[in-house]
Amino acid sequence: MDNLLLESLCRICNIHAAKYTCPRCYFPTCSLPCARRHKLRASCNGERDQTAFKPMSLLATPSGIDHDYNFLHAIETRVQRSEKLIVEEKSLVEDEELRLARTGEEDRAKHRRKHGAQSKGEEPIQRSLRSTQTSIIRAPRGMIRNLENETSWSKRQKSINWQVEWLREGEAGRVLAKIVGNVPIGEQYATIRRLENRTAIQDDDTANQEPGGKRKRPMKRAAANKKQRQSRERKALPYTFLQLADTMLQDPKSTAWRFMPSAHIPQAEPVLRAAPKDILPPTVGLFLLRPQTPSNFPKVLVPINPLTTFETLLYRRTVLEFPTIHVFEQDTNQTPDGFILEKDFMVAKSQLEAYDTPSIEEELGSADNESTSSEEDTEASDSGPDSDGSVEEEEVVPKVWRSTR
Repeated sequence: MDNLLLESLCRICNIHAAKYTCPRCYFPTCSLPCARRHKLRASCNGERDQTAFKPMSLLATPSGIDHDYNFLHAIETRVQRSEKLIVEEKSLVEDEELRLARTGEEDRAKHRRKHGAQSKGEEPIQRSLRSTQTSIIRAPRGMIRNLENETSWSKRQKSINWQVEWLREGEAGRVLAKIVGNVPIGEQYATIRRLENRTAIQDDDTANQEPGGKRKRPMKRAAANKKQRQSRERKALPYTFLQLADTMLQDPKSTAWRFMPSAHIPQAEPVLRAAPKDILPPTVGLFLLRPQTPSNFPKVLVPINPLTTFETLLYRRTVLEFPTIHVFEQDTNQTPDGFILEKDFMVAKSQLEAYDTPSIEEELGSADNESTSSEEDTEASDSGPDSDGSVEEEEVVPKVWRSTR
């Protein structure tokens, strides 16, 4: 009797009788404080293990069916909460993308064939590519070139904002910069160079700054220069009016008029208030790399006119993920080593194809030799004892072909 009483007591306080059992480890407790103390001691979460093994005899009961139903319902509730969190609250993915993620590969393939694998901004890009007949070869998903592609659609310019790979000589090396498709390429590259120079100056000023010392920032210097230029412009025009006032056309004493040719009247110099656009130096050469050329040829380059836009340059061309432009700051009239111009490549390719393809004279000569050999075979068969009329009809074919020559 004493053993039964001890087993029925709470195993935390050992005073009161146990009323509750932990759903996780079946530990008996008498109250909520004892249950919390049990969770702290045993590091138990107090939740039922839904995946614990149960014999078939317990599953084929009303309680077993309720257990399975509650388990599946809890999973569905958690999934719905997660979807609401990432779609409505955090807006990480679209509802359509989430729906396609739950379907299989076949449904996703059908959706891509019907609607195309297009994200936001992809439709105007594809429409612009179709208008210029530009083909894009996509790199495999996850590759470096695919991850570096940040080509987007510019609503303000109503054009493609291309991600461009600029390959330059020397320490400049490789740089990725975006340019708009309807603005001259030379002007945009000059802007890229100007921004790089400004960044380099700022980095040098930061590196040369003494500890605890103050330096005059480049932006402040630019603002001061702008104020000085504006003050000079304001002073220039009133000074011209004072000169015109001194050159009076009527004498104040005699009230006589003096006639002065307009050429002698000093004119004010025009003030250019518009900021000049970035201009690319004439010694800088830009070349577009043509992708997917034969390996036995050097890299093929397409000369770029600095005034040309990307929409014109990529007309009926193929691009590997995003364009690559080589920049050479030497003599632009000579092709650098290891490269060949596109026009020379097309000539060499046509010559190679003509060399590999047999000429018409060679084909006719080979056909003549075949006809001569067939004629000799027919004569030998005609002299045999088993010759008949069908052989005579075959003799006519090479004679007629030779006469038509």
